[in-house]
Amino acid sequence: HFLFLVPNQPNPAPPNPVMSIPEGPSLSLVEATEVEIKVEFKPISGVGGYELQWKEHPENWEQHGKSTSVSSETTRASAAGLNPGATYCVRMVCLGDDNNEKG
Repeated sequence: HFLFLVPNQPNPAPPNPVMSIPEGPSLSLVEATEVEIKVEFKPISGVGGYELQWKEHPENWEQHGKSTSVSSETTRASAAGLNPGATYCVRMVCLGDDNNEKG
């Protein structure tokens, strides 16, 4: 079971209002098995990379989320090592040039 797309939650205003924080790209499901989810997305210009995040539903992101980083030049990512039969939430966030989460 997969609860596939979770809209990116709005972030509070950044401390530096000059910095623009892009939201993560929309995800499209490529393939899902009992233990892996593969997604693709359209790149967003001006980001240093992306982080695919996933968690079992209804756990919270902060304590139970897992992630993998991908370069800004890729358009696919995978969440692996999933528990068969579990329901997962998946989201993508943008990373800055210094690999800090942006949006």
